[in-house]
Amino acid sequence: MKPNRSIPAATVIPVLIYPDLRAHCERSRREGARIVMESTDFEYGERQYTAEDLAGHQWTFSETLADVAPEAWGGRPVAPA
Repeated sequence: MKPNRSIPAATVIPVLIYPDLRAHCERSRREGARIVMESTDFEYGERQYTAEDLAGHQWTFSETLADVAPEAWGGRPVAPA
């Protein structure tokens, strides 16, 4: 079976920590990045947005808002193997 090359696939999406994420998102938009996911606050304490650069690579940027225990947002810790 041949792979379907008409469906774009991301094998890696780097996550970069950045302060003042909303300002960074607006600057990225002005510079020509396509915003794939707008700046969103998540229950696990992170604000994130995802952008696609002019070459089609996706980047996720994150800002820590709070250190939230996994149990507080429905997660659960897993013991290392």
